[in-house]
Amino acid sequence: MKFSIVFFRGLALPGFVVALFSVVMTAQARNFRTSFYVPNGNTFGCALCHVSSGGGGPRTSFGEDVNQFVTPNGSQQFWSRIFNLDSDGDGFTNGEEMGDPDGDGRATAGFRASRPWLASSVPAPVNKAPTITVAGDASSAFALRTGKLKLTATAADSDGTVSKVEFFADGTLLTTVTAAPFEFTVDLSTLAVGGRSFTAKATDNQNGATTSTAFAVKLRDPLSMNHPRVSPEGALEISWPSLPGSKYVVEFSEDLVTWKEAGTLVATEAVGRFSEANASAAARFYRAREVE
Repeated sequence: MKFSIVFFRGLALPGFVVALFSVVMTAQARNFRTSFYVPNGNTFGCALCHVSSGGGGPRTSFGEDVNQFVTPNGSQQFWSRIFNLDSDGDGFTNGEEMGDPDGDGRATAGFRASRPWLASSVPAPVNKAPTITVAGDASSAFALRTGKLKLTATAADSDGTVSKVEFFADGTLLTTVTAAPFEFTVDLSTLAVGGRSFTAKATDNQNGATTSTAFAVKLRDPLSMNHPRVSPEGALEISWPSLPGSKYVVEFSEDLVTWKEAGTLVATEAVGRFSEANASAAARFYRAREVE
């Protein structure tokens, strides 16, 4: 709204000037009201509440709802009372149209507001991210580095299509698959011994993305027993390459058919060690198995 002063015989009419000042200040105050209290309100300014974009005059349907909770030139915070209303009857709440569906006064970053007083203006559809899970064909939580692991991802997108699935090992990209079935076989010899975490990330046709929960596998090298040793006191001592922190069970057998537990231990170094005092004179076979 423009400001002007009318002169009569070289003199400004004070009363008219004062009246114009009053109109200008009112329009500015009401524009501030929508810009300050309505998320994304500065996108439309006075046009939110009035048919005229300059403010004043007939109200829009949104303006009628606002008017229920404010006084002329008032500064009441009305948004929490109208965000869940559908002023234009298009099936979307005022909050959904202005990018603040929960009415907390904060608009979604980058949201493009639609006109909450115009039924033909509705929010652009919000992309729904795809869903994805991943699993491996390992029969247990352990796998030998001499083998392979087949990863299979199950991905879907409710409002579009899955454009690609990426497979990761400990956050490092292994491969990208662009069409179903989303599968990949990992050569475990390329990975280090220890706990490995495999994930899959699905990306849809609108660049929405979701990463699966991890499929965890503990990789180990095949165990090989070192040559047993008998101490001068007669105790049997055996050892094998181990992974610090791993738990092992040592078993013995006299016929390689029936195995019995001789003891358990948690490795504290790269070599697992087990000793058995007063070892039996009978011939025995020993083996160590990693269990955790």
